[in-house]
Amino acid sequence: MDEKLEKKLVEQYPDALSEYGGDARYTCMAWGFECGNGWHKIIEELCEKIANIPGFKFAQVKEKFGTLTIYYDGPENEDDRAKVRLAIDEAEIKSSKTCENCGEPGENTNINGWLRTECKMCKTLNEIRLENR
Repeated sequence: MDEKLEKKLVEQYPDALSEYGGDARYTCMAWGFECGNGWHKIIEELCEKIANIPGFKFAQVKEKFGTLTIYYDGPENEDDRAKVRLAIDEAEIKSSKTCENCGEPGENTNINGWLRTECKMCKTLNEIRLENR
């Protein structure tokens, strides 16, 4: 994700994203958000729902098998953990129907062995790029 978009999220949700840009020996958030800009809105909506839950902290946010994958630490309260898990599940499912590149409706497809969620336009552009290598 674009650094400008990442920093905006970090400014809005400093507690939940306190590991952002940290030491790679201790946190996977050292690399920031490892996904395309198209999922920014999904992540922002997720943050609005859960980032202020006491003890919640993002451990890693990335693309895996063509969908958003989120790892986290906390919270200690069982009800809060259930709320976090539900919100993350919803975000991950939403990403499977949203183009990772542009945020338009998309579908999970296999491109040369790599699973990606892309809209028709982005998929076509990536296929053209691959053909011209």
